[in-house]
Amino acid sequence: MIAIASPNDVQVYAGTSKSVGLNGQGTTVLTSLPAYRNGRSLTRIMIKVFQRPGDAQFGFSANVNDADGNKLDDVLVIKLGPEGSI
Repeated sequence: MIAIASPNDVQVYAGTSKSVGLNGQGTTVLTSLPAYRNGRSLTRIMIKVFQRPGDAQFGFSANVNDADGNKLDDVLVIKLGPEGSI
């Protein structure tokens, strides 16, 4: 599970899953993140954050949890693309 918190509108794409959060409500997307060492494949996650002209803040935070609710903050590798994108 990937949970996104943001004061802005957000869209989250993870694998084939998509979720939308509007008006600062955030969103959650459920997806399977297989271990890289098993299939040598990556799961692309894209987070779009939209700032409207009247929005005072711009940003987001993301939490990734396993099926039991345990945070996966120490076992994930995040790789940015050459333009700073994931």
